[in-house]
Amino acid sequence: MKNGSVILKAILAVAAIILFTLSFSSCGDSQSNVSKTDASIEGENKSIETIKDIAYVQIDSLIQSYDMYHDLKAEYEKKVKQMETEFTAKGRSFQKELEDYQEKGSKGLITRSQAEQMEQNLQRRQNELEQTRQNMGQQLAEQEAVMMRQITDAITKYINKYNETKNYLLILNNSIILYGHKSMDITTDIIKGLNEEYIQNRNNPAK
Repeated sequence: MKNGSVILKAILAVAAIILFTLSFSSCGDSQSNVSKTDASIEGENKSIETIKDIAYVQIDSLIQSYDMYHDLKAEYEKKVKQMETEFTAKGRSFQKELEDYQEKGSKGLITRSQAEQMEQNLQRRQNELEQTRQNMGQQLAEQEAVMMRQITDAITKYINKYNETKNYLLILNNSIILYGHKSMDITTDIIKGLNEEYIQNRNNPAK
């Protein structure tokens, strides 16, 4: 069964493709009447403006610090444990029947027709066990996929709301950039806001 680190890697794989490209509404108008002198000044301040217009988040740190991730992961791991317990019990029951058949057959305690019937039953149980294993795997994969979508959707929505007042031109995740100035890192702000929003919604689900 999959463990917590596999869950995180899967979520990061999805989150790594997120590129938050948001509109900077005043950008076009402010640049339409730039004079040559203004252009010269603009060139000198290019790096400063770039820092103001672009920000990034450390997606791995963000998810690791996100309360929703830990809550959903705990639910997932609880389901994994329940399924492991159920499957183990079924497996032991099958193994016991198999050993009983082998013992009786080796001692000549059953007729040929009885042996054939037991073999058919064992084959049916084995098929059922395999089907159970596949069904459990599909259920876990579905729950994991839903969990990944819930987390990435919550992050995306919050960052869009966050940027309504910040007005960044671009908000990136650091998995797709090689270098980012520390002043462009908004991870701490995003984590704080995400967790505050999540806790509020969790405590007041009707709102």
